[in-house]
Amino acid sequence: MANINLSTRQAGSGMQKRHLSSSGTLIGGVLLIIAIISVVVLSFWEKKLKSNVAIAESSYEQKYANLTQGRNRDVIDFQSRIFALNNLARQRNSVTDNLQNIEKYLVPGVYVSSYKYDKNNKIIQLRCVGENHDIIAKQIASFKNVEYFSNVNLISTKVNVGGGFEFLIEIVNK
Repeated sequence: MANINLSTRQAGSGMQKRHLSSSGTLIGGVLLIIAIISVVVLSFWEKKLKSNVAIAESSYEQKYANLTQGRNRDVIDFQSRIFALNNLARQRNSVTDNLQNIEKYLVPGVYVSSYKYDKNNKIIQLRCVGENHDIIAKQIASFKNVEYFSNVNLISTKVNVGGGFEFLIEIVNK
C-alpha cells in the first residue's frame, strides 16, 4: 500500500524549528555560564586586590613609623633648623651687612666707639669720635650717599676730654 501524507505541514520544517530553538537555548546557556564564571573570577580578583592594598597600607604605616622615630626625628628637626637659619641669613639689614657698609663708608680720621641696632625700626645708632667738625660733616655726607641707608641724622656732639669730638649718628636702613 502506498503511504499518503494527509498533514498540511511540510515534512522537514518542524525539524529545523526544533533544531534552531535548541541551538538558541544552547547559546543562551553558554553565555549565562560565561557571565557566572566572570562574576566569580572578578569577585576573587577584588578580594585579592583588597588584601594587597591592606598589605601595602600596613607596610607604609610601618615604614613611616620607622622614619619618624629615634634618630630620624633628630634629622628632621635638624633640617627644619637649617631652613630657619637660611631664612635668617637671607634677611636684609643684618648686623654683618650694617657693619660692612659702615666700614666701607667710614671717613679716615673717624672711629666708631659704640654700635647699637634696633631691628624692629631698622635704626642704627653709632657713637663716633672724630678730630674736628669738618670730619664729622664729611662722615655724615658719606653715609648720606649710601643707597643702603635711607636717612642719616646727627643726634648730638660733644667735646671729648682727650681731644676731638664725640658725636652720635642715627642711621635708618632701607
